[in-house]
Amino acid sequence: MAESDELIFHDEAAAPEPSVDASGWKVLVVDDEPEVHWVTHLSLEGFLYQEQPLTFIEAYSAAEAIACIDANPDIAVVLLDVVMETDNAGFKVVEHIRNTLANRTMRIILRTGQPGQAPARQVVRDYDINDYHNKTDLSAEKMHIAVYTALSMFDHLQTIARREQQLHAAYAEIEQLVYIASHDLREPLLSVTTLSQRLLDMKRDQIDPEGQRCIEYIGTAVKRMSQLVHDLLDYSKLGQPQPSEVVVFSDLVDELREDMAAAIASSGAELVCPSLPNTFGERQKIKLLLQNLISNAIKYRREGVTPRIELGSERNGPEIVYSVRDNGIGIPDVHHRRIFDVFFRLHHRDEFEGTGIGLAHCNKVVALHGGLIWVESTPNVGTTFYFTLPGKSPGT
Repeated sequence: MAESDELIFHDEAAAPEPSVDASGWKVLVVDDEPEVHWVTHLSLEGFLYQEQPLTFIEAYSAAEAIACIDANPDIAVVLLDVVMETDNAGFKVVEHIRNTLANRTMRIILRTGQPGQAPARQVVRDYDINDYHNKTDLSAEKMHIAVYTALSMFDHLQTIARREQQLHAAYAEIEQLVYIASHDLREPLLSVTTLSQRLLDMKRDQIDPEGQRCIEYIGTAVKRMSQLVHDLLDYSKLGQPQPSEVVVFSDLVDELREDMAAAIASSGAELVCPSLPNTFGERQKIKLLLQNLISNAIKYRREGVTPRIELGSERNGPEIVYSVRDNGIGIPDVHHRRIFDVFFRLHHRDEFEGTGIGLAHCNKVVALHGGLIWVESTPNVGTTFYFTLPGKSPGT
C-alpha cells in the first residue's frame, strides 16, 4: 500500500492478530470493527518515534477501553471510535480519561465513520480532543502524521512533568536544608550571646571602655544574626502545605486589629477596611501576608503625618485583586522589584528596624496561591501593594 493511498474499510470479518512489541510507545486502538484494528496496524507498520516502536493495545468497546486505560496509565495515544455499542460510547472513554483520571497528557485522536454523530467543531469545543478524522478521509500518510504529532506532544508533556517533579524535589530539599541550617545555627549563636554577657559581667572592672563596647557590639550583632536566622526559618516553613479553606477577609482584619492594637494605637494609624470578598487558600499564610503589609504601612510612615491604611479589592475574572494603600514615605521606582527579595533593605537599621524579609514572605505566600504581587508608589506621597488571590476553590 502506498503512503498516500486511502484506508478502505471492507466488510471482511477476518483480522490477523497484530504483533505487539515488548517495549515502545503504547497506542490504544478502540473500535468495534476488527478490520479497523487490522488496517491500523498495517498502515503504521514499521513506525518509529525516537527510535522506539509502537506497542498496540486493543479494545472493542468503551468498557474494554476504560479497563485498558486503567491497567496502562502510560498509554501515549488513543485512536478512538465514537459510535460503538452506543452512539456516544467513545465520549465515555474521553470523559474517563479527562475527568475521572484528570489525565491531560494522554493524546486522543478521534476517528469516526459517522461524522454526523460527532460534528468536528462541537467535539473539539466540548471535549478535550487532540485530533479528529473522518475514517473515509484518513490515509496512511495522514495516519503517520497524526500519530507522530500526537507522540511528539505526549513526549513533550512528559518531559515537562518530569522537570516539574525534579524542581519540586529540589525545592523541597532546599527548604529542608534551610530549615536544618537555621535550626542548628541558633544554638551556637545563643552560646556566643551567653558567654559574651558572662565575660562582661565577670570582668567588667578589668576591661576598659573600648573593650566593653566591643563585647556589647558582639551581643548586638549576635542578637541581630539570631533574628535573621529566625526569620529565615520562618521563611522556609512557608513552603510547608496547610489545608486550604474559604478565608473570610473581614475575620482576618478583625483579628489583626486585635493582634496589632498596640502598634495601631501608638502610631495613631487609621485602618480603613470596606467589605472585602472572601478568598480560598491557606488561612494562616494569608493572614501573615496581610499582617506584613499593614505593619509596613505603619512602620514606614511620614513624620508628622497620621498613618492611613486603606484596604480594597476588585474582581478580575476568577481572581481577586486586593490592595493595601498607605500615605507613608513611599518607595522609589528603581526599587519596586527588589523590595521582594529576601533580606533586601531600603533603609539603614538605625532608621527602621527589621531584617528585610517581610515582603519576601508576602511574595512567597502569594506565589504559593498562584497569584502575583506588585507595588505602585510615589515617594513622600504613599504606596499601594496589589496582590491576587483565587476567588474560589479550584474546580468550582
